[in-house]
Amino acid sequence: MSTSFRQGPNPRFVSNPLGRMQEEESLRSLLRVFNRRKSFILTVMLGSLALGLLICFFMRPQYTSEATLLIDKDTSGGLDLGGLASSLGGSDDLKTEMQTHIAVIQSDSTLLKVVKELNLQNVEPYKINPGLSGAEAHINAGQGLPLEMTPASRERILGIIRRRLKTTVTPDTRLIVIEYRDYDPKRSAEIANCIVNTYIRGYLEMHYQSTARASEWLTSQLGTLKANVDESQRKLSDYERKTGLNVLTLGMSAGGSASSGSYGGGGTGANASPRLPEADKLAALNQELTQAEANRIAKEAIYHLTQTQSPEVVLGLGGSSLSSMGSGSSVTSQGSGLSELQALREQESAIKVNYGDISTKYGAKNPRLAELQGQIAAIDAEIHKELGRLNQSALNDLTLAQKTEDAIRAEYVKQEQVLNNLNDSVTQLQILAGEAVASRTLYEELSGRLQEAGVTAGVKAANLDLIDPARPPAGQSRPNWFTYPAIALGVGLLLGIVGAFIQDNLDDAVTTDEHVQQISHYPVLANIPFIRAADNPPLASPPGYQEPSLLLSQPNAPAAEAYRALRTAIQLSATDSPLQVLLVSSSLPGEGKGTTCYNLAVAFAQQDKRVLVIDADMRKSKMHRLFQAERDPGLSQVLSGSVSFETAIRRHNIIANLFFLPSGITPPNPAELLASSRWDDLLDHLRGQYDFIFIDSPPIILVTDAVLISSKADGTIMVIRSGVTTRPVLARISEFMDRSTGRQLGFVLNAVDTRSAEHYYAYGYYGDSKYYGEENSKS
Repeated sequence: MSTSFRQGPNPRFVSNPLGRMQEEESLRSLLRVFNRRKSFILTVMLGSLALGLLICFFMRPQYTSEATLLIDKDTSGGLDLGGLASSLGGSDDLKTEMQTHIAVIQSDSTLLKVVKELNLQNVEPYKINPGLSGAEAHINAGQGLPLEMTPASRERILGIIRRRLKTTVTPDTRLIVIEYRDYDPKRSAEIANCIVNTYIRGYLEMHYQSTARASEWLTSQLGTLKANVDESQRKLSDYERKTGLNVLTLGMSAGGSASSGSYGGGGTGANASPRLPEADKLAALNQELTQAEANRIAKEAIYHLTQTQSPEVVLGLGGSSLSSMGSGSSVTSQGSGLSELQALREQESAIKVNYGDISTKYGAKNPRLAELQGQIAAIDAEIHKELGRLNQSALNDLTLAQKTEDAIRAEYVKQEQVLNNLNDSVTQLQILAGEAVASRTLYEELSGRLQEAGVTAGVKAANLDLIDPARPPAGQSRPNWFTYPAIALGVGLLLGIVGAFIQDNLDDAVTTDEHVQQISHYPVLANIPFIRAADNPPLASPPGYQEPSLLLSQPNAPAAEAYRALRTAIQLSATDSPLQVLLVSSSLPGEGKGTTCYNLAVAFAQQDKRVLVIDADMRKSKMHRLFQAERDPGLSQVLSGSVSFETAIRRHNIIANLFFLPSGITPPNPAELLASSRWDDLLDHLRGQYDFIFIDSPPIILVTDAVLISSKADGTIMVIRSGVTTRPVLARISEFMDRSTGRQLGFVLNAVDTRSAEHYYAYGYYGDSKYYGEENSKS
């Protein structure tokens, strides 16, 4: 049972929590940008909407009329060439055809005819008035001249017409809709109809002229075709006389091709091929060559077998098929060579039998055996001599067979070349015959077509028709009081969003502790909310004293709780080593280090701790204003030895255990005083009298005072202001903190806007004063 619970989940249902968290975080980042810049986006949207409404209000009303033109298929023609034109080039598809018509409708020629017919050059807004600027001198110079002679005026009128003209094709139809927009509804319909009618007239005129030109050109080509027919026939006759061949005798058809692909076979009937002696001779030579090649192969095999010098192999040739294939061979069974060899083999066998008998009867030392061995050796010599003679005879037969084959092959090649030349002549004759027939056929067909059409230029039936003429519209098309503001609103939304993201990307201010963690590895100890005037009501205090700390004036305020959280964070940081002397600094002036130091001291003093605040910013002191005490005498006089510490110390007006050492007068050398031994002695003396000592120092980037003090303090707290401190500055502070020898506790993010969308997404409802008020009332 326990092992079953430890099994992994089904892979089909395993999710990616990290990827889901990243997607959710990206979505939150987008929503933060929208909420942070929503006022900018809304402003841009309203501005765009107002601009759209102003455009509609000031725009002059315009009216649009529509005329519909039908582009039908070609139905007839006055000059029917029997599909000749279609064979020379294929027709375009429907889309290309419709786009071609639209291009011609919008062409300069068509629009200039409309301008001339309606006299638009003298009608507003098409009328070209004399300009006052020098840039329009070329227009002024063309006043009173035809538009063909004034390019500037012509281009301006055509530009106006094209901006108001719109031609579209109705999908899946042969309909073209011509829309024209004008300030006058009647004139918009008149111009639209004039454009369509002008195009139809121009289309008819163009096709009439093209048909007439085609008819004239084809008529002039008849003479050329007639001359081509005569020339091709003359060439055919001359070639027949030159080669002695004839189209009819070769069995060619009227088209100039032979009825059979071979000229060597015989036959009877209408489709029989003619007999050519050259082809018959080539066939006979081919048969002879085949026989000679077979004879040579057999002789070559016999020669190679006789080279083995084996009597058994040579004697075997007498009864083999090779001896019968090789005519006139010397190794046949009837030849004298094989018979002599056979006789020698029989004698040798008889002597060997006798030798065996004597050896058996009388022993191996019988004198008769030596005589028999001599006879056997003599017979073996005769056998080898006969084998050599047979091999030489086979070689002679092979040489003769090879020469015979070569002679027949040479004759065959010669006859084959003769037949190839004859085939080339026949092929050329076919080509000439085909050209003569084709020229005659083309001439007769074209002449007949032109005679049937009367050769006169026929007018091609028009395939254009105005099926729906333009009529004056009842209402205006521009401005559209619904569309224009909607488009303006959408554009404003888009521009607002783009501008918001651009602003957000260009804004490098640090606003949350997430920004701090992206740049620095030091933690954020606390987020101090932005303190508004309404968050600090008056508190019962000594006459003439206004307490600046919310820890005293409004303990339940979000800022007061934030300072207490900062106090807790510092105490948790002191678990390993005690923190008694704490330095509070910032990067630049105005980030709230003095206020943070003061409220932090108040928070620790409220725990019944003896707390001392030292204003070490001797260059530009402000801490004495929070304590509402005099600046002089102070730290500078104590370090210089002019006054004692007891004389310069101040007590808080409300908290008895909170003390303050002001900065004193500005010395000429603050850094030297802080680096002196008196400063070290003073800190050692104060450690024995106070539980906590908070030092307010100058900004760390401007001067080196904070760096000197941090080396003597137990911990350093850096204050940065939300929306003010930039990321480059934060990076530079982190470098200072890394190089410092003292202990760095972390950052305090001051003046955080708890009402911003980004703070809400990052911290929820933390920091809302209503939450603390409700808690206080319930308690």
